[in-house]
Amino acid sequence: MKKIFFVLTCFALAGSLLFSTTLKVSYYDKKYAKLASHTTDVVKDFLKHLPLEEELKPDSIHILIAESESRYCRLSGSNLPEWSNAVTIFPEKVIVVKTPDLADVGLREYDRSVKHEVVHLVHGCIAPLNTFPLWFTEGLAEYFSGGISIRDKLSIAKALVSHNIIPLGKLRNFLSMNYYRAQLAYSEAGSLVEFLVYVYGTEAPWEIIKRTREVKDFSIALKWVTAVSSEEIETMWMEYLNKYYRKMIFLDAGRFIWGFLPFLLLIAYIIIKLRNKIVKLDWSEADFEDEFYENSSGSSSSR
Repeated sequence: MKKIFFVLTCFALAGSLLFSTTLKVSYYDKKYAKLASHTTDVVKDFLKHLPLEEELKPDSIHILIAESESRYCRLSGSNLPEWSNAVTIFPEKVIVVKTPDLADVGLREYDRSVKHEVVHLVHGCIAPLNTFPLWFTEGLAEYFSGGISIRDKLSIAKALVSHNIIPLGKLRNFLSMNYYRAQLAYSEAGSLVEFLVYVYGTEAPWEIIKRTREVKDFSIALKWVTAVSSEEIETMWMEYLNKYYRKMIFLDAGRFIWGFLPFLLLIAYIIIKLRNKIVKLDWSEADFEDEFYENSSGSSSSR
């Protein structure tokens, strides 16, 4: 039987002794001991900085670190797409995450995956996730786990220019999408929550969650916090994207130009060399003609 190792931490949030979170990080191979310790530190720090009252944060979190695809599938108990790197399981309050080497990502991307799932867990402990549209659930996790990256913004900018933006009503069933479509969906969802924060403040998404818990209806909660409907939110969001995201396409064009710059410089160098060679030939012909005429003039005068 394979041994299970774990790091168990009980810590008070924001210095309070009234509300604390018990954090357990389990791993199945000793070589991931440092990763487990690192994960503990990341989660502790992340929870302290979430813009949410301490009493609404979870009393316990259990993170399982999977070092193989088979273990990840077994622990998650779900038929997840190949590109999935982490998942949150309710009501157990368990997060299953792939090791960086298994997911083929760096430590920063691993940290972001962990934070993303912690946001899901915190969110689900306040109100059931199935009472929210997927764009809000995933957008909340995307935004608060690290914000919208330049890569995400470029992806949205390209979709805007090519008219391939996924409408708000179709931002669902992310796990059934292929990798590239799913990445765009996650990016769009994150930008939606970014928009809500931009217009209504950092606490607005969490206020929507708390209000949804009370009224059991996301649409009512959204309108209560923002004073507009989902349809109006979509219109305002699209205006926001066109104003702040569309211009990102020029950054991608700049990268394209920089990528081809060495090739362009080589062509310019060849053209200049050829032109200089032609100029030299022209000068040589001119010198020959001058010398010829001088010799001809000298011969006629001697006669």
